[in-house]
Amino acid sequence: MAASTFHHNHILLTIMILSSSLSSSSSSPTHILTRGSSLSVENKDNLLISPNGLFTAGFHQVGTNAYVFALWFTNKATASSAHTIVWMANRNTPVNGKNSKLSLWKNGNLVLTDAGQNIIWSTRTSSKSSVVQLKLHNTGNLVLQQQEQILWQSFDYPTDTLLPNQWFTRNTQLVSSRSSTNYSSGYYKLFFDNDSILRLVYNSPETTSIYWPDPRARTFLIGRFQYLDSRRASLDSYGRFNSTDGFSFVSADFGTGPQRMMRIDTDGNVRVYSLVGGTKWEVQWQAINHICRINGVCGPNSLCTYVQDSGKKCSCLHGYKMVNSHDWSYGCKPEFDQCKEDDCDYIELPYTEFYGYDIRFNQVTTLDACKKDCSQDKTCSGFNFAWQEQLNHRGYYVCFLKSSLHNGYQMGVYGTMYIKLPKRLASSFDQKTIVPSSFICPPPVVTQLIRSYEKKHDTKQIRFMFVIGGTIGFIEFICILFFCYYVSATKQMYVPASTGFNKFTYNELKKASRNFSEEIGRGGGSIVYKACYGVVMLEMITGRSPAFNLNGESLIDWVRNWVKRELWIEEIIDPSIRDEYDPMMMENVVRIALQCTEEDKEARPTMSQVVNMLLHM
Repeated sequence: MAASTFHHNHILLTIMILSSSLSSSSSSPTHILTRGSSLSVENKDNLLISPNGLFTAGFHQVGTNAYVFALWFTNKATASSAHTIVWMANRNTPVNGKNSKLSLWKNGNLVLTDAGQNIIWSTRTSSKSSVVQLKLHNTGNLVLQQQEQILWQSFDYPTDTLLPNQWFTRNTQLVSSRSSTNYSSGYYKLFFDNDSILRLVYNSPETTSIYWPDPRARTFLIGRFQYLDSRRASLDSYGRFNSTDGFSFVSADFGTGPQRMMRIDTDGNVRVYSLVGGTKWEVQWQAINHICRINGVCGPNSLCTYVQDSGKKCSCLHGYKMVNSHDWSYGCKPEFDQCKEDDCDYIELPYTEFYGYDIRFNQVTTLDACKKDCSQDKTCSGFNFAWQEQLNHRGYYVCFLKSSLHNGYQMGVYGTMYIKLPKRLASSFDQKTIVPSSFICPPPVVTQLIRSYEKKHDTKQIRFMFVIGGTIGFIEFICILFFCYYVSATKQMYVPASTGFNKFTYNELKKASRNFSEEIGRGGGSIVYKACYGVVMLEMITGRSPAFNLNGESLIDWVRNWVKRELWIEEIIDPSIRDEYDPMMMENVVRIALQCTEEDKEARPTMSQVVNMLLHM
């Protein structure tokens, strides 16, 4: 009898051991990891999948024999290398591709160990309960819980991504990845500052600087509230973002349906993405419209300019060379020794700014005086020289002497940058090597615009503006009534009658139409070509020229700054139509026009989308 009992118990023990072993190494995906179980890096099927199938957690390869335990959007149509990762446990310390495990220990601690059984990461939790489980929820939140009590959750420790309905607080931050192929922590961070303002900061080993919101703007003028006890923000499932400091926005595709995420990208910009067609993530909102105005985007001693394909181009200044050929964040270094006063000269970079690092500010000055001041100062690397216009249409020249050449960009800046170099280098500078940025016709994108569902009262003036604005934006009549023939022969300026439009030279029109490369219609002896300005609608609304500037602002920047304030539409509208428009309708038109002038091609709508929006207002 005793032998039979022993044999029976031995069988039960064997079954329990085998059951435990199968539970620990099960290759079937589940959304729960139980106490005493683990996921292995070597078993590609050891995954946690949310009940709705939208999210997956498991080991993701980030390099040769290097893995992180991560959480990503489930997408069976793409390879593992194309995973859209939303959270990582060990982004800065990858583990080995063999014998590494994520284990839920019996003491309630979730632990990631490498091949040598070293603890790489853990939740530092403990529990005596036998019902401790790790669950992947439908929201994308990875939760370690004891029955209904939460011991730890990934939502409290974001990496570079914020998911819908995930709270962003004073204790959390988003940190960019180093590059598109290096998931380790980068130099850009979104966080709540000590003054309770949601900010973006560039924090490299050499320098730290806040670049959003614009540090030159007073917080109350851009609708931000300082020194609040509460510091919380979130993006809801409809695409609406709200922060306790007063900052809020609605994504372009506002509404139910698409999967969304908010991410701080490797270039330092914060964007909201929506998944379109189940495979492609498309931008629906971004914090910064001018990519080159993100601090550190090209590193020190370099210049950022806009190009059509990638949105920006980095290049070393004359006399400087790239530090790291694979990473522009390191910038450029000088190929010369510091010049002495009598051996210094300057190269001129028009419409260029290097933000920050000012030694001092000189006003009511001359160019020669600025050059002399910089040449005599060993710490001066160059200076910005610009005309400061006053409200009475008078003004004076000012210059900002720079100790370092950081955050350089060339686009929409009213002023000229002078770079100090030895005379031998300055004399060899060719102005043609600096390619000024130009307005770029937007390629087709599928970014949606916000539809207004409230019925508005139409007016003849507004209807006329919609028709003209949409038509001009879609085809931009470049040549009519033998225009090409006569203007190309005379090179004289074309003046449309009784329209109030700007005068354009032949060269300007040739450039706008890309050398008249795309014909979209002909007849009656005239040819119509496709071209770019988006600015036309703003001209019509404000009654101002694109060349208009006050204190160095272009028309677009001037309108953007007003939009951030209250009752802004009354301040920018053309006085001739001030009492003949629907304010709500006009606000929507201005916002559409501004989106059409975004420097980032991904943020611009197609003209068919613009026309569609105008027709549905």
